[in-house]
Amino acid sequence: MADATEIAEIAADGVADGMHIVSEEALAAERAVRGMNRTGLAYLGLGLVAGAAAGALVAFRIAYKQAETKYSEIAAEEIAEMRARLDAELDTLAPWDTPLLWVLLRTRIPQQAVSLGALAHCIRLAARAGDQRAMRELFVRLLERTERLNARWARRTVARSGAHGRAVRRGR
Repeated sequence: MADATEIAEIAADGVADGMHIVSEEALAAERAVRGMNRTGLAYLGLGLVAGAAAGALVAFRIAYKQAETKYSEIAAEEIAEMRARLDAELDTLAPWDTPLLWVLLRTRIPQQAVSLGALAHCIRLAARAGDQRAMRELFVRLLERTERLNARWARRTVARSGAHGRAVRRGR
């Protein structure tokens, strides 16, 4: 059984060598930690903060780019749908400068009125035709149809402006 004794000695030598290596690594780590002074710790902290800030910036940029792509695709789809609706509406309108078109343009009944986009299109048609009277009438109609929306926008804008907004809300 001399072989078993030899194997035990070789194993013991291997374990001892491994422990020696680990102890030297531990001593080196101890020297590094003990060698750190306040300045070294400050630089370490500064490095950690800078790394965290850089990581946060990269993460923000990636998330922003993904959201921007997503929402620009949604906006493009919605714009395409709105254009298709306007094109369909324009296809159903009577030809320019016909009495039927003017009845639709002048109606005050919301369900029968043309859309704001169609009204703007008709203003462009009047401009191309050089019809100043029609341009003025249609522009006034457009302003009348958007008056409530513009008034609400103006009230909200003034209300956000502080003390002056409070006076306006009270009617002064």
